[in-house]
Amino acid sequence: MKRESNNMRIEPGEILLKPREAARMLGIHVLTLWRWAKTGRIRAVRTPTGRYLYPLSEIKRILGQLPSENAVLYVRVLQRDPSSEARIKRQLEAMRKYAEEKKIKVSQEIIDVGPLRSDSPGFRKLIELLRARKVGYIIIPRKDVFGPLCADVIISLIENLTGVRVISLNMSDPELVQERDLETMEVLISLLRSRREELIRRLLASS
Repeated sequence: MKRESNNMRIEPGEILLKPREAARMLGIHVLTLWRWAKTGRIRAVRTPTGRYLYPLSEIKRILGQLPSENAVLYVRVLQRDPSSEARIKRQLEAMRKYAEEKKIKVSQEIIDVGPLRSDSPGFRKLIELLRARKVGYIIIPRKDVFGPLCADVIISLIENLTGVRVISLNMSDPELVQERDLETMEVLISLLRSRREELIRRLLASS
């Protein structure tokens, strides 16, 4: 069978893996592996039918670049008070238990306070760990710890760009849900306020 390689030379005797086999070895989803191939993060062999096969040598190369197997626990609250302290304690205990059951080593615990921003101390620390490739897992109590409106986008970016797996325990917590609803309202009000100010500036500029 004739194969077209995406600018890589296939050595004689090279073992080619099917997508599911390669994804399993790398510990990632098949779709993530496909994205890596499309963006050039991993080199692959494309057959005449358009199917990707992955050289074992590439898998070994990527494995040498993957983040460590350590996990970081990340929680975020809008403010520190007795109620939130109790909630933080419950969330950390649940995440520690999960990590212990899955035999995942926890290297750090990050508690962030306030709305999620790029300059939030805890979130900035998390990004530093990702850049240094010192973490292989991020364990969170709920997806919306990364914000009420863009959590899925942030998680997708982390997983697809770094290969780090984000594990959400989907904890049910009425107080947390109420806090996230409040945060959503604050974000929407802020957006509306900035939009209103922009409209006023345009009106003044055109008058």
